[in-house]
Amino acid sequence: MWLQNSCLKTLYPRLYTLSLDQGKMVGEVGRWEDGRWRWRFNWRRDRYGWELNMEEELSSRLTTGIICQDVQDHLVWKGYPKGVFSVNSVHSILAHHQTNGTVDSAFGILWQSKAMPKVLITVWRVLLDRLPTNDNLIRRGITMNSPLCALCSLSDESSQHLFLAYTRNEYGLAAIAGLAFWGSTTTTSGIT
Repeated sequence: MWLQNSCLKTLYPRLYTLSLDQGKMVGEVGRWEDGRWRWRFNWRRDRYGWELNMEEELSSRLTTGIICQDVQDHLVWKGYPKGVFSVNSVHSILAHHQTNGTVDSAFGILWQSKAMPKVLITVWRVLLDRLPTNDNLIRRGITMNSPLCALCSLSDESSQHLFLAYTRNEYGLAAIAGLAFWGSTTTTSGIT
């Protein structure tokens, strides 16, 4: 959860590891009582004295935000101004990091995400153009019936084509590249 521009998981890592509420939306970690929002944290164990102090600090910080009763919780993608996820926004972020920074910074974003390892590895291989696509296989001397994409037969089959050309996700492949970046989301619940 985010409060203003601060990620509470980063600010209070010890409390986060003790929490049974990891990954929950704001509306699931409290309730409205007599017109006021009441936080209801669930912990794996009783907290030590110094952890109770951190919990008090967290509670104090949370009271600075405003929670609106009539606003539905939802995820917001920080990689696009409208907050809606798209594979193109992921590509733009990575391309920006590859041209304005180092390739390492693009991979740093990738490896910090919370996706499953097989998704991360697939995205990594897409970025390095190391998938066994028709164009890569032909370049390595393997004979193929056709260099064209088996899905559309309109263009040579390459990583770029498979993961970025289908902007409306007609074949479901573009979504794979984007899954790795859902770690770059925020949860909102009318907190300002």
